Amino acid sequence: MESKFKCPYPPGGLFSQGPDARPCAVGQMSVARPAGRLLESKASTSTWVVVGLVALQILAYTGQSILVTMTKTPLGDYAYDANSAVLLTEAIKMLIALGSLVHAGQHRSLALNVFDGCEDLRRPRRAQGCARQVVLATRLIQRSLVYAIPAFLYVVHNNLIFVALLYLSAPMYQLLNNIKIITTGVVYRLMLNRRLLVIQWVALVQLSIGMACTSLDYGTKGASHSAVASSSAWCRGLAVMIFLAICSSLAGVYTEVLIKTSGLPLQAGNSWLYGYSTLASAMAFFWCRPAERHLLDGFTPSVWAMVLTNSVLGIVISFIFKHGDNIVKLFGASLGVLFTAAVSSHLFGTRTGPGLWVGYALTASSLCLYYGDEQLLCSIDSDVVSRCLPHTSARCVDEEEPKFI
Repeated sequence: MESKFKCPYPPGGLFSQGPDARPCAVGQMSVARPAGRLLESKASTSTWVVVGLVALQILAYTGQSILVTMTKTPLGDYAYDANSAVLLTEAIKMLIALGSLVHAGQHRSLALNVFDGCEDLRRPRRAQGCARQVVLATRLIQRSLVYAIPAFLYVVHNNLIFVALLYLSAPMYQLLNNIKIITTGVVYRLMLNRRLLVIQWVALVQLSIGMACTSLDYGTKGASHSAVASSSAWCRGLAVMIFLAICSSLAGVYTEVLIKTSGLPLQAGNSWLYGYSTLASAMAFFWCRPAERHLLDGFTPSVWAMVLTNSVLGIVISFIFKHGDNIVKLFGASLGVLFTAAVSSHLFGTRTGPGLWVGYALTASSLCLYYGDEQLLCSIDSDVVSRCLPHTSARCVDEEEPKFI
């Protein structure tokens, strides 16, 4: 049965599956590998746009982890309310999106095409009066509610980041953050029926093994800095990261589909998404805050820098969803591990045990397996050498088929 939904991956995009792939539709995703066509994309400009966005994402992710760690008190907690930081982050993102729409003259797109199919409402009669406004408002709310679902998930995700960093160091947080690759693959498979090659699932399983290897590195302490065993802090942090990954995957896939199928300017959808996120964050702040605590209590220049970094990160990710997909976003987050580890070792004296480096190696290997071209991965070693070194002597490359007795 053919799907009724529009494919969120338009043909000819950055990760186009190529002419040999089957038509892409939700429920009929091509199994061709996305990154295998990266360098062969017809739009080289778009490729460099994504590369630049990933570079910005790496810097923002690294800055996020470092700044959140820097805002901890000597006791390991936060002098400010995490809910207030999330609230201000979402509000700043909403203002940036609205400002971009006004600057581009696209502010009318905030109406979400409420007049579609209702020409009588577009040219109202005097007798309609207030009833027309009620109908328009109702249609606008109904159409905008699709952005409330990922907004709620993002608010939960953003608050869980602070909880996770109470138990994990910045590099450990970034490494476990790669669990999102596994959960995103599962969400793609279950929600969009996006089929993957077996070797891609092997890469995801290998990545999960790399996550398990981080348990060997008990040099990372939780934020409590007490006599609590670091293994216990790591287990708590792992549980938080798993739930955080599920929320991120669901919200990311949902948002990506909205961006690629709505037909609206990017910042119009972002405005509604961040608007609902701001509303949910405000409810969480006023519900959970103590009576004596105010919105900006405990805010320092480091906290404000963290809020601005989170805002920039959210905007950058929305552009990655438009020009790439969730896997590109997660690939950039994985690359942020190396930068975070390097900076943390200088700023916080974070020790890097063997388990952490084994996790790094397995993570890098799994990413190569996931993104590598299937023809290259399944080719003979001599063919690879010949391709890489076309002028290699035949005596250095065994071109004959192996003979078995």
